[in-house]
Amino acid sequence: MTTLANQNKYKSTQISTASSVKIIVLLYDGAINFLEQSKIKIKERDFKLKGVYLSKASRIVAELNSALDEKVDKKLVENLQSLYEFVNYQILQANLKNEIVFIDNAINILRTIKESWDKVIELQFTDKQIIAEKRDSTKMITLTV
Repeated sequence: MTTLANQNKYKSTQISTASSVKIIVLLYDGAINFLEQSKIKIKERDFKLKGVYLSKASRIVAELNSALDEKVDKKLVENLQSLYEFVNYQILQANLKNEIVFIDNAINILRTIKESWDKVIELQFTDKQIIAEKRDSTKMITLTV
């Protein structure tokens, strides 16, 4: 199996076994990665592949936007929609003008939002660890009584 095939299999497994929060983080990682790749393609003057990478990043941002649920927090959703709209505008400008500054703007916003999701995962892990420790201590008490 080729390295690319192994990477694709790994990504597929990673996605199929991930929580919804982890999938969101993976989407941010994907968008940021495609934006980074597009910067390289601008520097290499490979404008065709630049467009491909920018398009992929834009589609991910659009998917993140469409997945927002106003029932959770309407104000938060409105703020995220504004940010996603701005990110896609920056991607469009980068595609039209071949200027890396627009890509950097998009990456900075996506990284900032992603950091918040990383914290959510960290808190979920901590909560699960606390629950597991409580469960273990309960077992220990039961065994010693």
